[in-house]
This record gives sequence, structure tokens and C-alpha cells, in this order.
Amino acid sequence: MEEKNSQEQNRMQFIHRYVWRWTLYENCTVQSEFQI
Repeated sequence: MEEKNSQEQNRMQFIHRYVWRWTLYENCTVQSEFQI
């Protein structure tokens, strides 16, 4: 039970990190477009 819960947390952390990185990338791209 705990192992499964731990796997779930790891997967959520991975997804959260990926989404966060993607959001930052999108924001940087949009800002650079606005600057130009």
C-alpha cells in the first residue's frame, strides 16, 4: 500500500515538474515574441 502510494507521489511530482517546465517555456516564448 505504501509502495503504491509512493509511486503515485513520484508520478505526480514528475508530471508537475514537466508541466511547470512547459509552462515556463511557454511564458518565455510569449515574452520574447512580445519583446520583438
